[in-house]
Amino acid sequence: MKKIYVLLALLALVVAFSGCSGSESESPQATPVATTPAETQENTDQQSENPYDTATEAVLSGDAKQLDDMIRPILNKIFGGAKPDSYYAGTSSGGVGVTVHYVIKRPVKSEDLNPLKDSIAALGFENNFGGISNGDFGFTFVKDQKETIIIGGSLNEQDIIVTWGKSQ
Repeated sequence: MKKIYVLLALLALVVAFSGCSGSESESPQATPVATTPAETQENTDQQSENPYDTATEAVLSGDAKQLDDMIRPILNKIFGGAKPDSYYAGTSSGGVGVTVHYVIKRPVKSEDLNPLKDSIAALGFENNFGGISNGDFGFTFVKDQKETIIIGGSLNEQDIIVTWGKSQ
């Protein structure tokens, strides 16, 4: 349940930063990902308990692909692998926004957060807000007052949500 609140908070911040207004019609697009069941009982028995191994990778396009090209190399380096398994994208007169959910190869540890922040800062983003509370983490980064990245998740979990917004 906590993750839903984190996701909603991240989405609300992207909307706020991208300048979306209620007077313009918005056209958010969601891309559902179908999962592939195991073909035989033998394959099921051999499957790992690791969510990364069983995650179905979403095919990304447009803004989601642009975000993935920026963020996935960082996640791969820190966590040994990352797969986007779903995303949501939308546009308005104020800008664009996309949220990508990643399943990572190993659980997030508190020691991972500084390298994560430093790697995003190396892309030209400034960390202006964030921290850890009750095992959940979240950080907001801004670039040139027009682009925002919000990244969050829970310690000891194997998923990370990344939201990117850009004003027009």
